[in-house]
Amino acid sequence: MAKVRIPLSVAAKTTGYTLAVDGSDFGKVFTNRGAGGSVTFTLPTPSAGIAGAYADFFTVAAQAIVIACTTNDTLVVHADATADSVTTAGTIGQHLRAVCDGTGWLIISNPSAASAATAVTAVTLAT
Repeated sequence: MAKVRIPLSVAAKTTGYTLAVDGSDFGKVFTNRGAGGSVTFTLPTPSAGIAGAYADFFTVAAQAIVIACTTNDTLVVHADATADSVTTAGTIGQHLRAVCDGTGWLIISNPSAASAATAVTAVTLAT
């Protein structure tokens, strides 16, 4: 049997985690599977050298995920171009993607909920 190429890497974190600036964490899907409380993921300082880098964050445990950056005022999300952090609701199925544009981290949220009629991603911003 030929080896199957798996294009994505998935990593579950139950405590705070800082993504490596060397690129080894870029392109991964991070979950909070098994977490008993909120999990904070800290992104590296944005720069031209990591422009285009991204990571996905997905709630598997009914706990909040917090995305922050080592440098304040560099997250762009929900009508705020200088957020310090973004926090999901503690709802299973929340999904955020962080993409570096060389100057900041663009935070893209994908709706999730129990039904299409109530599809909404709830987040809390810190500025």
